[in-house]
Amino acid sequence: MKKILRWLAVLAPIAVGTVLTLAVAFVGIFACTFALSFQMGLTGQVMDPMAVQVAATKLYLEKAMLVTFLSQILILIVFIIWYRLMGNKKFVNPFKALKLKNAGVIALVAVGMQLLTQIALSIAAMFAPDAINQFSELMEMAGLGEVTLVSVLATVIMAPLVEELMFRGVTVKLLEKAGAKFWLANIIQAVLFGVYHMNLVQGIYAAVLGLVLGYLGRRYKSLWAPMLMHLVFNGSSILISLFSEYLPENMITYIIFVVVGVVCMVGAFMIARTEKIAQVEENVAEAL
Repeated sequence: MKKILRWLAVLAPIAVGTVLTLAVAFVGIFACTFALSFQMGLTGQVMDPMAVQVAATKLYLEKAMLVTFLSQILILIVFIIWYRLMGNKKFVNPFKALKLKNAGVIALVAVGMQLLTQIALSIAAMFAPDAINQFSELMEMAGLGEVTLVSVLATVIMAPLVEELMFRGVTVKLLEKAGAKFWLANIIQAVLFGVYHMNLVQGIYAAVLGLVLGYLGRRYKSLWAPMLMHLVFNGSSILISLFSEYLPENMITYIIFVVVGVVCMVGAFMIARTEKIAQVEENVAEAL
């Protein structure tokens, strides 16, 4: 029975994150409805309740990214406390956890994966245009269609902090307590990470990204590594969206994306391999 409960507890982080997000969204809609009703009361306007609700929903959608940012702050606080209660009380200096070369490798992998993801989405649009259009509409509704200070803070800063604590932090720890080996724990947390995004298209590439993020957390024994990659991955997405209007939508652009993406991935592999060889040589020298 205890073993079953430990495995069920693995779902707790995604459940808590979802409930907190929905709770903040509910408060946001209520606040918008109250503000509109109060404003109409002051001006003596009379409006059908249904019309008020429609107007409030429209106002909420205009502020959706701000609501997301506020929910991220709340979730971050909850998961920092949760993570610390699991025995992770020591603060690890990110500059000690990651060397400059390590950070460079991680950044190259993140940029490479983002460029290849963009190509994958373009290819998917040819075969499943409805799914991609639905994905684009969801991004617009979430406030990601326009680059603002709030959207950058929410996407590039808060999302990596919150989601790495939630999945590569608390979820992985719970999986370890349930007795899962790393390969299984990594797959499960990556799948849950994909599910958390609540749409098929984003969920698929988020799950793939989650596998890499989970590996980085294990490889460097610190959440700073996946946080950095997550930050660069999301940040490069925003940069691509900013410059997309200046890029022609033709085969040349796609080829450039593929070439640069592959070069980034190969460059990261070569640097990492060089570092590993140097480490082995250093260990051999010390042994002699």
